Amino acid sequence: MKITVTFDSMEEFIRHLRPMEGFEDDRPDPVAKAEERIEQLKAEAIQEGFESAEDAPFEETAPAITEDFRVEVRKAMGDLNKKTGKNTAKKLIAEIGYTRLTDVPLEKLPELMDKVKEAADA
Repeated sequence: MKITVTFDSMEEFIRHLRPMEGFEDDRPDPVAKAEERIEQLKAEAIQEGFESAEDAPFEETAPAITEDFRVEVRKAMGDLNKKTGKNTAKKLIAEIGYTRLTDVPLEKLPELMDKVKEAADA
């Protein structure tokens, strides 16, 4: 699909780029949200008796696995199948105890991705 938009002047183009009046983007700014959370954690650390936030023992948490990762695994499996010329991905899914990729729970996806990468490198 190709969409062509024509503007009569640069000013018209700039007006088009600006948000419409009365329209506000209600999506949260991820940077501002992260900075806010950091400040909140620092304040909590000080309230808990630490002299500074740097002294507090913060636990690092792994990023949550989402359905987007399943899409990445699916793509890697497709590439693996093309490379091997057979349905190697199905065998890998069976190795971890499932029949289809959609049956694999999110927490098992990293294990499956490791197997896919290992098979692709072999």
